[in-house]
Amino acid sequence: MEKPSPVRAIGAPKEVITLARRVMGGIDLDPYTTERLALHEGATAFYHRKAHRRPWHAPGRKKRAFLASASTSILETKELFLRLLNAWDEGHILEAFAWSQCNEALCRLPWLWSGPLSIVIPFRRLPGQSWNKEKEAFRAHPCSAWSFIVYFPPKSQFEATERFKALNAEVRQLALGRVIRPPGHPLDADWEESWARRYKEPYDYEPEEIDVDG
Repeated sequence: MEKPSPVRAIGAPKEVITLARRVMGGIDLDPYTTERLALHEGATAFYHRKAHRRPWHAPGRKKRAFLASASTSILETKELFLRLLNAWDEGHILEAFAWSQCNEALCRLPWLWSGPLSIVIPFRRLPGQSWNKEKEAFRAHPCSAWSFIVYFPPKSQFEATERFKALNAEVRQLALGRVIRPPGHPLDADWEESWARRYKEPYDYEPEEIDVDG
């Protein structure tokens, strides 16, 4: 079985945090982080990485979440993204941004391409951020992987449309990348049939629990 890659406490790129805060207006929960990173993001509440398997419930009325993972492990990424998807489906999170350096997930998690989710493909490699003890400040953490961003919009069609306009505007303003799949696009389920033929079983939406370092 694949083991998760060792990952330091690396947070999302500053451009991604800025994008999330501008589009959603704030961050109520980071379910997979550290206290220092959560403060840096401006998250109201957070779950430490070692306690991320507790139910993901964003506090407050708007229930906005932000997930960042610098791991290149597809198993770890699948678990985190499916937990976010399930919490969003169940209404415990109403809106969310997720950033990942595991670009393999774009192939191994086909549901990411289904509406109403939006994907942002950056034009360049975006370095995460790590804490520099000597300078007592966050610094860009070198990376070799291409990352991507997923936006989970509100379920209200009106709110989703307004957020998508804001998402496009902010991505252009930040010169960040390309936005794919606007909210409201019909749910494409044809990939599920292809997946079942290729792997001889339906796609498993239950996250597989693995040991996570960090």
